[in-house]
Amino acid sequence: MWYDAAIAHRSDNLNDLARRAGLPESQFLATVARFNEISCAGDDSDFHRGRSAYDRYYGDPTITPNPNLRALDRGPFYAVKMVLITNASMFHRPHVERGLAILDHPANLNAPARWHLRSFGFLACNPFARQTFDPTAESAEKKLNPGETLHLRYRILVHDGAIDLKAAYREFAATNSQKGN
Repeated sequence: MWYDAAIAHRSDNLNDLARRAGLPESQFLATVARFNEISCAGDDSDFHRGRSAYDRYYGDPTITPNPNLRALDRGPFYAVKMVLITNASMFHRPHVERGLAILDHPANLNAPARWHLRSFGFLACNPFARQTFDPTAESAEKKLNPGETLHLRYRILVHDGAIDLKAAYREFAATNSQKGN
């Protein structure tokens, strides 16, 4: 289903994955090469993965020199378009999922926005990061005149138990994008 809808892409070849996902191939390959360089060195100077005991605890001890970084040198490889994001885990009751989902309204400026989720709990939405991920993309810049406003709509769903995120997103996307709705 996700593959048919072109939300998820799978390939054994990175060049092919970039083409399938609609990513600029040279930029994508340069990003993977940079990540592989960091992985082999064992020091993530970009995001500091593996530097804390917390990170190393949740890493894979079979991966060295840094249990949080494995080079992307063998497939299959996957790319997924993020339209919404959820962070869920099991608390105290096995098999009962509790979590948080954040939905980005499709009428928002530059939707869908780019999401950042880090292992240390940082979660952010950046509707202006389009060219960071794709240098050939149209600018996501937005200039406001004095007194002008910009309304961005997100829905936060805190759930205790299973949730149908696709249905929740469809319902949210169908709502009017005007302030106060």
